Amino acid sequence: MLENLDNVDWKNLSHAYGEADDIPELIKDLISKNSADRDNALWGLYGTIWHQGTIYSATSYSIPFLIEILENNGPVTLELLIFLNHLVTGYSKNKDFLVTIKSEFEKGFKTYVKFLNSKKLDEQIFAVYLLSCFENKKNEITELYIKLFEDDKERKLLKAVIGLCIGLLLQNNLEIYKKFEDLLLANNDNFIKLAVLLGYIKVYKDKISEKNLNGLKRLLNNWNLFLDLQKLNTRGSEMAHENLFDYFKELNLNQLELLIDSLIEILKKEEDGNNGLNMANALLSFAFKEYNEKNPVVLVKELNNLQKKILVGFINSPAVWHYANISGDLRRAGINCGFKVVESASGDSYLSYRRGLANFLKMDYFDPEEVFNEALICKNNKEYEKAFNKFKRLISHNDRIPEYFHCAGHMKILQNNREEAKTYLKKAIELYLELLEKNPNHAKTLFWVAAAYSLLQDKKHSFKFLKKAINIDEKYKKEAANEEDFEEYYEDPDFIKLTKEIIKFRKFEKFSTDVEKSPSIKKYTEKEIEDINYFSELLDKAKWQEARNWNIFFKNSINSGINVEPPVFGRYFGEKSNLEIGLHYEEKWYVRLLIGLKDLTDALILRFYYRDMFDEILDTILDKQDILDLQNYYDELVLYIKESCEFVLIEKQDGTLLEIE
Repeated sequence: MLENLDNVDWKNLSHAYGEADDIPELIKDLISKNSADRDNALWGLYGTIWHQGTIYSATSYSIPFLIEILENNGPVTLELLIFLNHLVTGYSKNKDFLVTIKSEFEKGFKTYVKFLNSKKLDEQIFAVYLLSCFENKKNEITELYIKLFEDDKERKLLKAVIGLCIGLLLQNNLEIYKKFEDLLLANNDNFIKLAVLLGYIKVYKDKISEKNLNGLKRLLNNWNLFLDLQKLNTRGSEMAHENLFDYFKELNLNQLELLIDSLIEILKKEEDGNNGLNMANALLSFAFKEYNEKNPVVLVKELNNLQKKILVGFINSPAVWHYANISGDLRRAGINCGFKVVESASGDSYLSYRRGLANFLKMDYFDPEEVFNEALICKNNKEYEKAFNKFKRLISHNDRIPEYFHCAGHMKILQNNREEAKTYLKKAIELYLELLEKNPNHAKTLFWVAAAYSLLQDKKHSFKFLKKAINIDEKYKKEAANEEDFEEYYEDPDFIKLTKEIIKFRKFEKFSTDVEKSPSIKKYTEKEIEDINYFSELLDKAKWQEARNWNIFFKNSINSGINVEPPVFGRYFGEKSNLEIGLHYEEKWYVRLLIGLKDLTDALILRFYYRDMFDEILDTILDKQDILDLQNYYDELVLYIKESCEFVLIEKQDGTLLEIE
């Protein structure tokens, strides 16, 4: 397997970051016995040959080897079925890339067909999606779909996907679809019927029959049904195939007008930001075809009834605003509504395009996040009655959110009204406990239950839940010690015992000052250089190209006989932390992590001296790299890593070394 991989001239091919000479190693890692290597390889391939949906010259050359791994039942079968779905639906301004990718992709036809009969449902589902991307073999693939649709009596999800994909496959082949139309539409399960009708309008477009249009409207009124189908359609794919709202794009405006209230209601209920954004874009493309940046909407009165409904629907749909992209999408659709500056509870400000659109439409709306922020600002200003009234307004909007009751109760306590606070806090606890019934090990919920009990001065229950939260996630020690809800117990010995830091330091004397000042000249063995290169590869897979540059410099230094001081082999200079690995002067391997900018006096430097290899330490550090408040939680990081280390040191600004007890 993969014997021809190195015969490709990868150096003269390109991906998102330049030369594609790193692609062979990523592809080889897909069949590694190490799951972390496989995960890193997939991550690396997504970022290079399919970068945010864009494909490159190296993409088509990679596809035959991905198919080869599938043929041999490699360890990442499902992941490759999903990845190939992304590649074949990718974007490029270079039309030749698209043609070549399609050609290479279609050579895997027999391999994809094999997975239609997999015993694993997800593999079957993504094989169905893959086959819907074929330009040729429509008759043959339709026969396979129908056979699976008829034969598989139990797998409702699979039948629904077939209903969607047969529409994608045959959208320009009404003649083939008609042969099986009665069979597909005869299914009585509403979930499957909804999927089949969406596929049906892909084929019939605005020629959809009135009976089926009304049937579709009836099914859309059950918004849960649609959202369940949406979850199935986006599961594992991150929108490699069309958003379900795109299935409506061929309908005429009268037909869309009939369905729009149901679609807006679905959009209001959607919770996923990606889905919300894609659904909004689909609606913009349907209803705002005559407008663009050069020909924008000037006055609200220019909008027709359908367009107004869509924009009002956006304002009432939180998921649409999850990502800032929507502001650019609105502008491109000719809706240049501007924004309003909104103050956040932390004292910062942010731009609310949602509020800007509401102002443009001259309408008021209720934004729970905005009201919650306003309440916290009032609380910070010690305007507790105002804050309470805002939390009460949030409760009237949605009485299933425990945080609203929790905060309202806290405001009453701050007004010295404990009796009234009890009602709100008990309701908050009731709702938290309902959440814990569904997910009993959710540390965050356990923590806030404990906080609510603390405000009720119920020490027994508060500490019981706090202990559970800490046992699941050590960070809640520090969270509790700094959370004002626990202020009642700050001096309580039991609370101190629960929340005190586990990690203590003592002065480290093992390295003498002379050794520190006069490093010995080290001759590096081939094995050490191999380890160094491996470290650099791991950093490369995390998109940290500085590691590669350092590695080249290191190897050049070795070849030229130049002594590298200090002996550091891999370095990453990040925005909030620096990372390096090398040999200490006493020839002990270490991973050194600096948290905070290197020129700050409060920067924290940790050295992890490992026993065998540094994979485990490095993986944990990389995993924690994105934690914004890493400096305040270094103890958590150390707890994860220390078992893999011979010892762990903290390096003070004055050069003092402290050992962790």
